[in-house]
This record gives sequence, C-alpha cells and structure tokens, in this order.
Amino acid sequence: MIRRAATLAGLLLLPALIAGQDSARVDTSLAPVRDTLNAPIRVTLPLEGPAGPLPAGSRWVFTRDSLFWTSAYSVADLLAEVPGVFNGRSGFVQSTSAVGVGGRGTDGIELHWDGVPWQPVGPDSTGPDLSAISLLTLRRVDVHQLPGLLRVFLISERHDGPGSRSVVRVVSGAQRAGGYAGLFQQAWDGGLRLGLAADGLRTNRPDGDPNTDRRFDVWGRFDWSPSQTVTASWQIRRSELERGPQAAPPLAVGARAGTRTDGLLSMRVSSRPEGAGWSAGAALRSSGFSDSVFGDRVMREVLVDAGHRGARDEVRVRAGVGDGAVRRRADLEAGVVPVGPIVLHAGARWTRDGFARDSWRSWGTVGLVLGPIGLSGDAVRTRAFSLPLVATDTVQRATDLAVRLAFTSRVLAGRVGVERRGAWSPSPVSVLGELPLATTGAADWIVTWVRLGPFRSFTASGWYADARGTNSPDLQPPTHGRFQLTYRSKFWRTFHSGAFDLKVQWATESWSGGTVGRLAGGSPIALPGATFQEWFVQFEIVGFRAFYLLRNARNSPAGYLPGFPQPRNAQTFGVKWEFSS
Repeated sequence: MIRRAATLAGLLLLPALIAGQDSARVDTSLAPVRDTLNAPIRVTLPLEGPAGPLPAGSRWVFTRDSLFWTSAYSVADLLAEVPGVFNGRSGFVQSTSAVGVGGRGTDGIELHWDGVPWQPVGPDSTGPDLSAISLLTLRRVDVHQLPGLLRVFLISERHDGPGSRSVVRVVSGAQRAGGYAGLFQQAWDGGLRLGLAADGLRTNRPDGDPNTDRRFDVWGRFDWSPSQTVTASWQIRRSELERGPQAAPPLAVGARAGTRTDGLLSMRVSSRPEGAGWSAGAALRSSGFSDSVFGDRVMREVLVDAGHRGARDEVRVRAGVGDGAVRRRADLEAGVVPVGPIVLHAGARWTRDGFARDSWRSWGTVGLVLGPIGLSGDAVRTRAFSLPLVATDTVQRATDLAVRLAFTSRVLAGRVGVERRGAWSPSPVSVLGELPLATTGAADWIVTWVRLGPFRSFTASGWYADARGTNSPDLQPPTHGRFQLTYRSKFWRTFHSGAFDLKVQWATESWSGGTVGRLAGGSPIALPGATFQEWFVQFEIVGFRAFYLLRNARNSPAGYLPGFPQPRNAQTFGVKWEFSS
C-alpha cells in the first residue's frame, strides 16, 4: 500500500500548465472513415484500429476528449452507449459487469489492444472482463459494429505534443467508493516519448455487504521514432484485481484475486510519413496471470504484419506464432473506395489453438454513400471454437446478415439496421460463476440510433434494439433502449480552447423482461424489466475539472441482474487536472 501511495503521490506532483482538448464525438459520418486522430501525431501505427475505409454507420469512435468527459469508469460502461449492448452490472462503479452482445455474451466481442488480439489467460479465459479495464490509459476506443459482433479496438495513450503532459484524478462517493489516478507523459527531441500511469479504484458491495471490489493498474510505455517512417514501442501493463464474493441465488459472483501482466514490444517501418504507403512490422507479446487458484500462467506470441495505406484504400495482412490459447494465426483485412460513392470492406481471420483445432471468421461489407444518405449490407460467417483453452469445446457455425441505412447532417443523424443473427451456443459467463447461457436459434433484430442537435451546445440522442419473434437470447433483453439529453458549451473563447467548459447530461435506460441465463437443469433465470436514470455534471476552469455522477436517480428497487439491486441515488464525485508544459 505504501508503494502504491508513493507512486500516485509522485504523479500528483508532476509539472503543470493547461492542455488543449480534442473535440468530443461519436463517429456518425457517412464518408469513408479513416484512422486519423484529432491530435497531431508523428507516426500513425497501422493495426491500432479497424482498416479503413469503412461504410457509413459501421463504426463508433470515442476520442480522448470523449473519454475525458464520459461518466464511464470502465470499457464495459463505455460500450453501454453502443446500440444493442447490455451491461449487466452486479454492483456499483467498480463491481463486476456481465456484458452481452448479440445474444452471445462475450462471444460477440472481438477485443484488440493496440492492434494485438486479446489473449485469454486465468479466470478471463471464457471472455474478456470489460469491467476490469480502466479508461485512464486509453486515448481512443474504436468499435466496428457487425451483425452479432463488436470488434473493439483499445488504443493506448501516446504523447504526441512537445514537452510534458500530466493528468490527475481523485474520486470519492457512496458505497465507500474512492480512487486515485495519475498519468504522466514526456516527449524529447529525437523522437523519444515516455508514458507512466497508475490507477486505483475501490467500492463496497450494495446493501451492507462487507465485501469490497478493488482494482489497481500500473502502466508504462516508451516510444522511439528516429524518423517519421521508423518507430519502436515497448509497453507493460499490470492489473491487480480483488473482488469479494456475493451470492444472490440463483446467481453468484465468486471471490477473485489475482494479477494480470501484459507486455508488448513492437517495431515498424513505412515508406512514407504517418504510416502512409507500404509498411511492415513485428511484435512480441506476453500475457500472464497469477493467483492462488490458477498459479502462474504466461502465454507468448510473435506477430509479423505488412500492409498498404492509401488515400482510398487500405490492406493489412498478419501472421503469428504463440504458445498460449492461440498457437497459429493469420489475418487479412482490406477496405477500398473503387469508384465514386461505393465503399467495400472485407476481412478474414484464421486461428489454430493448442488442441490443433482450426477456427475461421470472415466478413464483408458493401456500402453506398449518396450525399447525407448511406446504405450498406454486412455478412459475417463464423466457424469457431469459442473456448480455445477447453479441450471439450465443440465447433460452431453461424451466418449473420444485416442491412443498415444511415443519415447524417449537422442537425439530424440516425441509423436503422435490420439484422439476421444465426443460431449460437454462447460460452458461460465467467464473471457470474460460469453462468450457462442458452443456445439461441436464428433471430431477427432491429437496431436504431438517432441524434438530434438543434443547437450546437445541445443534443438529444438515443438507441433502441428490438428482437423480432420469440427467440430473445439470454443476457440480451428483447427490447432495450437508452436515451440521453446533453448540454455542453464552452465559454470565454478569447482564451485558447476556451477557459470554461460545462457538460450536463441526463440519461435513462430501460428494457423489457427477459432472461439472464440458465440453471443447472436448463430452466431460465428471469430478468425483470427495469428503468434506470443517471445524471452527470462536469465543468472545467483552465485545466481543472470537477465532476458529479448520480446513478439510479429514479430510486429503482431493481437491478441489472436479478438479485443484485443497484444502490439508490448512489453518487460519485471528484476532480481531474490536466497539465502540459
């Protein structure tokens, strides 16, 4: 504990002046989307996000400013803003969440960290624990949405400006919630950049439960770019997670305590600056987990890749060899604007696990852009083993189809999609005591999203997902929606980036009754319908930010999971500072 406190105290004392902001937005453009960032960068590393161009309405982008002004504490919270995602919270801000996507639980999530596919180790071997991933060290989150599948790309912080940048956050609130976090970044002449961060957060379980959920992350990154076409990067991330048990029959959250460590060494050369033209790279990744149940487990992988990025096209190919859940892999992804308004995008992935079993996934999209209107069609074909570390797992096959219509203007933007999701047998939910999910038959879904911005400082937005028919799957309510009103405005614009910024947001989330999982005998576990409301306020005065979050403002006695009621009128508040020199 003394060592952690010293680390955080050191970050609190780092140098200080104001830093500029990126513009907050979720990507809704109809034009083919590139992997450009709002902040200037010296070298753009390919493979960090999905290959572009992408058709209209197929990607959600959370920029650095979006992450700094969100009410979310984890990636699980953040994905709740993506249409059709169910975030089943078991408690308050740091408690376990069971995320459902496409009726397939975490089978519907393809997670990448700085372009490298997520490696399952330890108790997260049946799916990523998105509620344990902090947002502090992320500068961008890209979500490529396909029918029944989210391709989530987590892109780590990298300092691109001169001098130093520091971020400090202090949190307190209900359920004895508390946390301290600090981020320090430094750049030097010659292309050297350093990033260091520590983030600790704890909270008690609701209803007087004496158990506590804690997380403490340490992260470091070193980049070297001797020229605009050559770069090398090394980073390490260590996450200590401790979660107390909680039983709410028939569900249960088991006690968990362990440490996950991820290291990544990568090198890249390109023919032109900022990752344009031809490029090639190599990476060495290791992922390990240590606790009293699993012991020490380390998995390593070597990856090589090559590609080309042009003004209207991008292609990537990658191969890897490892000794963990995936022993061999090969990926291909490409996007192109062949003529005028037509956008084509396709990809394929092959893996071989430690039991010599092959898994395949391929997808393709055709898009048409006509002024503010975009039309696209998606197809995903999967033949895969969901549990590469389980010898008894069996192969599954599914075909998912979707048609999507998008419209974008300054005042009004919207998307409506009709999906046909194939039959699937989801993996058990590990964060809920290996809770079984029922096999689902083929089902039709309608997923919509709309944003209305009559004034520059005010927006109303929301999404709605509806299962057509009686095949509503577990951990995915048959009807589910989220709506929010947001006011954000900058004042005193005579100062750089504005000296005063204010955001006030009210959000409500509601769903109809469904099922959350199955008992040992196969009987469904009912998920009652519920409605929750949330308030979030944050203001900034010359680099100093204060925030206030009120969850369950409607005092709902229900919960996101049966037997796990949400604390009523539960609040967190705190301050954030951002400095640069």
